[in-house]
Formats: sequence, C-alpha cells, structure tokens
Amino acid sequence: MVQVATFATPVWPYLVASGAMLLTVACLVGLYYFVVLPLVTPLKRLPGPAPTSVIFGNGWEIFERVSNFPEPFLSWMKHYGGAVHYSIACEHRIQLTDPTAVQYVLATKASSFPRHPTLRRFFADFLSGVGLLSSEGAKHDYHRKVLNPHFSGIQIKASMAVIVDQTLRFCASHLDSAAMSRRPANMNTFFQELTLNNIGLSSFGYDFQANPDALNAYEALQTMPNKVLLACSMCIPGFSRLPFPCFRRRNHARTTLLRIMQDIITTKLSEHKAAGAPRDLLDLMLDADTCSHDALVHTMTLIFAGHDTTTAALCWTFFRLASQPSMAALARNECLAMLKRHGSFENGEALQGLSFTTACIQETLRLHPPVPFLGRRIAAQDMDVPMTDGSSIFVPKGTSVCVLHAAMHRDPTYWSQPEAFVPERFIPGMAPFEIDLGLRQGRSHALHYMPFSIGAKNCIGQRFAMAELQVVVATLLSRYEFAITADADFSNMFNGVSVQPARLELYVVSV
Repeated sequence: MVQVATFATPVWPYLVASGAMLLTVACLVGLYYFVVLPLVTPLKRLPGPAPTSVIFGNGWEIFERVSNFPEPFLSWMKHYGGAVHYSIACEHRIQLTDPTAVQYVLATKASSFPRHPTLRRFFADFLSGVGLLSSEGAKHDYHRKVLNPHFSGIQIKASMAVIVDQTLRFCASHLDSAAMSRRPANMNTFFQELTLNNIGLSSFGYDFQANPDALNAYEALQTMPNKVLLACSMCIPGFSRLPFPCFRRRNHARTTLLRIMQDIITTKLSEHKAAGAPRDLLDLMLDADTCSHDALVHTMTLIFAGHDTTTAALCWTFFRLASQPSMAALARNECLAMLKRHGSFENGEALQGLSFTTACIQETLRLHPPVPFLGRRIAAQDMDVPMTDGSSIFVPKGTSVCVLHAAMHRDPTYWSQPEAFVPERFIPGMAPFEIDLGLRQGRSHALHYMPFSIGAKNCIGQRFAMAELQVVVATLLSRYEFAITADADFSNMFNGVSVQPARLELYVVSV
C-alpha cells in the first residue's frame, strides 16, 4: 500500500489575511471619522477654531491651556460667538454660551438634551450605581425627590450648627497654630478636610477626622491621574479599570470608602432613633424606605458632588480676598458687626446681614465657578436651537453640546469689567449693579450667571452650599487676616470634578 503524505494547511496566510482585513476596516473607519466626517458634518456651518491636530482635533489645545481656564473657550466665545463648533478626537461638539440657546438646552427642552451617555456611565461606575448624576427622566425625578428633604430650610438650619462647630474646631486645631508660629498655611488641605467633615457629620453623622482610614481613602480618591488618562477615563467606558498604578490606587481607595459607607448604613438600619431625635440625610432616606444600595449611591454622590465644589469655592474666595485687603477689611467689619449683634453665624438673620460678604462669594463664583462645565449633553433628536438674535442653529441628533458658563460669566456683552473682581455688581443700588443691569436691558442675571446650573438638573444643594460658604467665610474673616505667600500658585488645577488654585498658601494673622 502506498501511503500519501498529508501536510497541515499553513495557518499564517489566514492570519495575514485577517490582519489585513482588520487593518483595512480600521483605516476606513479612521478615514471616515477623521477625514470625511469633518468635511460633510452639518456642524461645519457653525463658526469655530480649525483643528490643531488631525487625530485629536482641538483636544490638545484645550489640555495645554487648562491652567488658564476658561481658555480657550472664552477666546472662542469672543471671536466666534455664542455657538462654536470644535472637535475632540473624532467627536464634534458645540460650545454654547448664548443665553437663549443655553436656556433652551438646559431648561425649555432639557428632556431632548439628556446628559451624555459616556458621562452617565462614568458617574454610575465611579459612584457604584445609578443615581442623581447618572439618571434621566422619571428615575432622575425620583432620586431628586428622595434627596430634596435634606435641603429644606429646616434641615439647612439644623446643619449650620454643625458647620459652625466644625469651622471653629478646625480654626483651633489648624489656623490658630499657623497664626502663632507665623508659618504659611496650606489652605487647599484646610478647606478640603473641613468641608469633608462638614458634609460627613451633617449628612450621615460621620467624623472623617476621627477615622484616618476613611480620610486617607478619600484623599487617595481625590488624587487624579494625569490629564490624558483623566480625559480617557471620562470618555472611554471601562478605561479606569485598566491596570495603571494611579487607577489601581484610586479603585482601592474607592472600595475602602464604599465599605465604610456601607458599614454606616448597616449601623443606622440597626438603630432605633427616638421620635423627635435629630435626623440627618441618611436617616431621612432610610425612613423613606430607600434601599441600602440606593442610599450608598446617594451618600457617595453627595460626597463627590458636594464636597469638592465647596472646597474649590472657598479656595478661590480666599484667594480673591487675600489679593484685595481693602475688600477683605470691608467684609470683615460686616462679619464682626453681625457676630456682635447675633452671637453666632448659625443664626439665619446673621447670614442675611452679610450683604457685602455674600457679594464677594457670588463674585468669586462668577469668576471661578467650581464646576468648569455644566455636564455634557447630547441631542436626542434633530433640533433647531433658538439664539438671542432671533436666528437658530441646527443641532443634528447625537451631537455633543457643552454649556460653558465659565465663559458666559465673563461675557463683556452682559458684564462690565468682566475680568475684574467687583462684588458690588451683586448689590442692588450700587453703581456696578446698575451698569450691568443696563447691559442686560433691565433683565436679571439668571441666564448669564449660573454657578449652580439651571433647569431640572441644577444643583440640588445650592442653598446648603451658599449657607455653608457664608458661615465658613464669615467665621474665618472675623478671626483672621490673610496674606499671600511668595510660593502660592494660583494657576487652575482641574481634578476631574472642580477647578481649584494649584497651591493656596497664605499667611494667617489673628485679628
């Protein structure tokens, strides 16, 4: 019998063919998104900057100028107008600063402009579930209804006693020693720890200062990766799960914090509070039969969204006041007068009497809104968005829309001396107020000043945040004078949530 030799069919030709096919498909996809789409997109009709890169669009220009925020968006608004077309990688976006268009997107037709899916996935993953920042429609309304009771006038008033107590405690443990030793104080760290304890004690009865593991975990969670990895983690689903050391540290810290929060919830569920006993937000949620997982997501949301933004607002406020001692002196005199009259800043009447101090805070929020963008939106369908001049712009379905309120706050069309720190513009009857009112043709600043956003997705805790800012600013001003050190760095530092001064280092002098 003659045996015929058989030979295995080589695999490599198939591998080469498959690789070539995949490469061809990738090239065609890249050709469409990076060459064809920019030429045919309807957004091309809108004015905007030319891409600085074929691959990254205007992305590198934005990343390179983050320390000078709100550039380049402010320059784009001044040069191109209230609706600007730009791109990041293959995603084409519209920057909106026209007040009529912004109102349409955020309020009038908000349901047609939901939060961008990548942003919602990022929040749902980071906060361990779908909550206020990652839900839409009826589910978003439900979550907001659950959280609303904490931000009633009664609850805010009860929380102010906690905040006054904590602020005085931190003054004694941190700033008094800095004043005595005449050593500079790192105010970034001071405000970060103070506001974290404020929200921990007022929202769920937890003292972060007394629990080093929780404090260390939260600080590790706040340490952001470099700007490229940060941008990728916010735009590419699952990117933060890749084995980069910075992501591993943050994920470990997040797991630790989630475990601690879950232990707090379990403990509260096992307790039986007497009728009439003080109740914090977590108590109110559990009383309303909120499941433990939803309660966990809500507490993480409050920490994530409420703590960092307040820290940023306080940092910028004291940067501005330390830079302008005469204005700080006016605010201090007002604070001391209210403290003498009412005895404590937890008194609502004392806060109502802080007109100039409050104006300083409002002007700081105009120049330095803690949240740089009001949540990227996406057009759920083709839309014609009206503009202030009576025209409209066509926004195709699937287009990303970014509201740049930080640029709106410096629009010379509606604000006199838009780059200057002028608190009097927020005090009715003062000359700067009347000048700005004239620029707006007698209309309020509601559509030109929105540090807490507008519409159904505005900041649920804005009244709480303003009261906390008033209490902390008034308490510190009534006790100390502040001066800027030579090593302070006031360039913008974006940490993924808010924009803060890179290094707020101040000298502290007791009054």
